[in-house]
Parts: sequence; structure tokens; C-alpha cells
Amino acid sequence: MAQILKEEIKDKIIKSAINNFYSSGYKFATMKEIAKDAAIPTGLIYSYFKNKEDLFSCIVNPALKCIDSIYQIEKGINAEENIFEIELPAIVNLLKQFHFEFVILLEKSEGSCFSNIKDELIQNIKDHLENLSFIQEKNIESFLLHIFSSNLIEGITEIAKYYKNEAWAEKILTMLLNYHFIGIKAIINSI
Repeated sequence: MAQILKEEIKDKIIKSAINNFYSSGYKFATMKEIAKDAAIPTGLIYSYFKNKEDLFSCIVNPALKCIDSIYQIEKGINAEENIFEIELPAIVNLLKQFHFEFVILLEKSEGSCFSNIKDELIQNIKDHLENLSFIQEKNIESFLLHIFSSNLIEGITEIAKYYKNEAWAEKILTMLLNYHFIGIKAIINSI
């Protein structure tokens, strides 16, 4: 019985922390406020988490692992070949399971050890684009590829912020990816 109670307390802490980090960001969220919202004494949080960074890591790590698995998938495909069959379901799954955590990780992590994650994701997408043969053939300006990559991450983040359900996310994400790849090809072909 006591073990179940401990898991319930940990779950309350995590839910409260997600709400606090989402609304205030890592930098301004406090353990005191997280405890207050979880209806527990502040000191009890430290029985489960070493500090705010540890709690934050617990919350964002599952989303980060999902992002890493998508990146590993991306490394194995060329252009948009199979993107709608392979990457799209993986991104939809990320948003379905971790849309709050994804937003926290990309937009609310200032002051944490994850504060550069958005830039890293943009760089990973840019690197992937730079390795595509149809882009290499045209010798596209690196900064333009950075803009394309940044726009894609911003679009996915907006979908996460306004997430309604899996079908909605898949529909909007499909349109975003079409916009992204058709737009890139149109610009490349115009050069």
C-alpha cells in the first residue's frame, strides 16, 4: 500500500511540474510552487528528485528519447523518400505522447542543461538537408538551409502547442511537411 502511495505522490509531483514548467518555464518555475500545486510539502519533492534540474530532466527525457529515435530514422532516409511512411508516424507519436514536454523542452528550457536543444535540432535538420544530392548539386547557401530547418521546427512546435488529437496532428503535420519539401524543391529548381 505504501509503495502505491509513493507512486501517486511522484505522479502528482510530475503533473504539477509539467504544468509549472509549461506555464513559467524552467527558469521561473520553483519547487515551492510545484509542491503547492501538488498539495505536498516542498521538502517531499526532494525525496523523489535531487533538485529542479533532476525533476526537469525526468519530465523532458522521454520526449528527448523520442526525438533521438526520429533523428536516427531521418539519418537512414533520403529526401522525402519514405518520410510520410516512416518519419510522419514517429513525429505524430511524439506529439501524441509528449506534446507538453516537447514544448517545454524546446521553448521553456532556458536556464537548464537543455537550453540549446532547439538549436541542436535545427542544426541536425540543416545537416540532413546539406547531405541531400539535389541540394548539393545546386550549392545552396547554408544560411537558407538553416532558415528552412528553423521554420520546420517552429511549425512542429506550433502543432505541439495547439495539439488537439492524433488525427488532427497527422493532418496538419502532413500539410506542413508537404509545404516544407515542395517549397524547398521549388526554390532549388528556380536556381
